[in-house]
Amino acid sequence: MEYQLKNALGYQIALTALMVRHEFGRRIAHLKLASEQFGILCLIKEHPSLTQTEIAQMLCKNKTTVTRMMDSLVKKGLITKEWNREDRRTQRIEMTDQGRETLEAALPIASAMAADLRKLVKEEHAEVVLEAMDKIQFYCQKRSYKSITKES
Repeated sequence: MEYQLKNALGYQIALTALMVRHEFGRRIAHLKLASEQFGILCLIKEHPSLTQTEIAQMLCKNKTTVTRMMDSLVKKGLITKEWNREDRRTQRIEMTDQGRETLEAALPIASAMAADLRKLVKEEHAEVVLEAMDKIQFYCQKRSYKSITKES
């Protein structure tokens, strides 16, 4: 089969992800929050002891990009970063009251967006898509791990 973008799974996944991220960003723009910043706030809420490096790994972003995003959240007053007294190589990241308020305002918007997307796809199709995404993510993580261990 000849390669065509309309049939390229990776391209279609990336394009869909980009479109969904832009739509969500549009919906939360009035909160002065980017979609990726929302993701960071969610991670901090769900896993309060994460380091910046762990956040970068969970978002599949490089440390420099995450540092810029985190610095922006600090400037907005949504998080604080303090050097960890037990491990001076890491920083403690905490959400501020303003960060919690912003996240609480964004969560219903995220839920509404998820519901809107679910309405577009039959439930059984959504389950198949989610299962396929899990398999693709597992494959990619396994491949990334192999390439990292080969370089060491």
